[in-house]
Amino acid sequence: MWESEERVLWNIKKLGMGIECLLNRLLADMGLTASRGLVLLFILEHPGNTICSTEIHKAFGVARPSLARTAAENKE
Repeated sequence: MWESEERVLWNIKKLGMGIECLLNRLLADMGLTASRGLVLLFILEHPGNTICSTEIHKAFGVARPSLARTAAENKE
């Protein structure tokens, strides 16, 4: 049983990595990475609202220092 569950989890991880690589290639000409693009999309989906790093942290499960770095990169 564990073997099949581990295989499913491994395949999900591989799919996620593949999607991230594809998004990185597609967004490269705009100067974005998949991570930056997802954060920007999250912000754009909440127009008129003030979005704080805690909300993004909860939505993506990303460490706050990583969010601070992403926010600084997006300002550029």
